Amino acid sequence: MEELWGWYIHPLWYFYPSLSELPYLQNPARCQVSEDLAQRVSCLLLFHDLGDALSDRIAKRIIRVCGPLDTTH
Repeated sequence: MEELWGWYIHPLWYFYPSLSELPYLQNPARCQVSEDLAQRVSCLLLFHDLGDALSDRIAKRIIRVCGPLDTTH
């Protein structure tokens, strides 16, 4: 992910950790899907004048760093 920061692409992890993993829960239930997704989902900040060309460049750089999307799930 440091490589993305070098391109001024700053992913955020709004969903990590999964709510089921918060340390102050007394008897947390296991939520395997939520816990799995929380480790893999990141968010990007967008702005109103982000054009198609820049969006495509950002997507290509993310794919280069993270790999292509696995659609077998």
